[in-house]
Amino acid sequence: NKTKDEGLSIRQNLQRPREIVPGFVLVEAEDFDDFGRWRLDTQFVHKMGSGYLLAAGVLKPLGKATTKLTIPSAGTWTVWARTKDWLPEYHPGTFRVLVGGQPGATLGRSGKEGWRWERAGAWSLPAGDVELALEDLSGAFARCDALVLTTEKDYVPPDGAEACAAERTRLKGLDTSIADGGAYDFVVVGAGPGGMSAAIAAARKG
Repeated sequence: NKTKDEGLSIRQNLQRPREIVPGFVLVEAEDFDDFGRWRLDTQFVHKMGSGYLLAAGVLKPLGKATTKLTIPSAGTWTVWARTKDWLPEYHPGTFRVLVGGQPGATLGRSGKEGWRWERAGAWSLPAGDVELALEDLSGAFARCDALVLTTEKDYVPPDGAEACAAERTRLKGLDTSIADGGAYDFVVVGAGPGGMSAAIAAARKG
């Protein structure tokens, strides 16, 4: 990571989003090229399966997080964003998605508890590279976990945690088979104080 003013980061993305399932592209927010002044929050990875981008401002919009995406084929692409209306009574954390500089609907005000997929809009796009952006509108902790772009106009991503995880697996083409890791006398999972102590004690005991 390279840092710029105020300790904010510009980074190389971990995974370049691409079409695995025809007519779908999944874009994880943490794989954006430039977070801008948004922050990567990873404290709920164990529950969500991924990190998310958070616009942690003080009621002053923090601007845009941006990334480049290759559109595999020309057509009308609908964009869904996984968001959280963290205070449904007031909808404080609002943002919008921009595709090629063209803004979509205001998001983050679903009025429902928990993480939800909201329709950001539909864009007529040629094949080739386009810029995606998340634009903070409120400076009040807007959240975005992922974007799904699809040419299937009737598609709606699932909200439930298990169904969402299964859909992520499908759209990313992940192999969920479990490989045989072999046989061991003792296995330590984790390198915190407990794990380090367990590993040292086990080594001393042969």
